Amino acid sequence: MGEFSSSPFAERPCELPLSRFHQLGTLSDLEEAVALQRGAFEHRTQGHPHRALWMINLASSLLTRFEQLGTMSDFQEAVALQCSALEHHPQGHPDRAYSLSNLASSLLSRFDQLGTMSDLEEAALCPAT
Repeated sequence: MGEFSSSPFAERPCELPLSRFHQLGTLSDLEEAVALQRGAFEHRTQGHPHRALWMINLASSLLTRFEQLGTMSDFQEAVALQCSALEHHPQGHPDRAYSLSNLASSLLSRFDQLGTMSDLEEAALCPAT
């Protein structure tokens, strides 16, 4: 894929359909964003310096799709990606708080939608993780 694909700026082609979705609400744009982000993430091998960032971006789009369609597999995959990103941000890492906040926010979102008490309890424990 060349030098462009290994740059953090390679994210930009994924941003366009996501921006269109946020402006127009067209689900096909969200689907395109998820597909582009998934492809970009899958090309980031273990140890890639931006792998956690791609996990977080894909998780964010999956959560947006979950909020639109209610597809539980999107939510479950997003939380799994956020947990993996958290593993890339151990105690003391400057992005750990961001990863914890994303995970807690996702669990609170599912609690708001489904009322599952375990989500609320897990979200409350995130800072202790």
